[in-house]
Amino acid sequence: MKTPVLVLLLCSLSPIAMAQSTTDPATIVQLQLDAYNHRDIEAFMALFSEDCRILEFPGEKVLAEGFEATQALYQGLFESSPNLHSELVTRTVLGTKVIDHERITGRAGTDVVELAVIFEVIDGKITSAMVVR
Repeated sequence: MKTPVLVLLLCSLSPIAMAQSTTDPATIVQLQLDAYNHRDIEAFMALFSEDCRILEFPGEKVLAEGFEATQALYQGLFESSPNLHSELVTRTVLGTKVIDHERITGRAGTDVVELAVIFEVIDGKITSAMVVR
């Protein structure tokens, strides 16, 4: 009887609950990717710091600064792209930095988009994401 209860408990762990229990940068970025692919703005934003920044390489262009601006950016993307999906090609972890090479499909108005994103994760939250196109 204990096994079914344990399985049910483990299956019920949401990305938000998992994010609150880990600070591992690779885990945080994977949870972010999972939430992105489900277009789950609540789970996605639970992984970002209040002062997060979304930048375009080499860093002069700020796409979003702060929690609310980041949420607005991705909420619009999720709403306009019902078939949005990012495939992880490779991932490299260097301390607090996680570098993902991604192939994105289903983005409204575009074909396949291939890019790299350099995430910085501090205390279990994404503080910045720099997009390299």
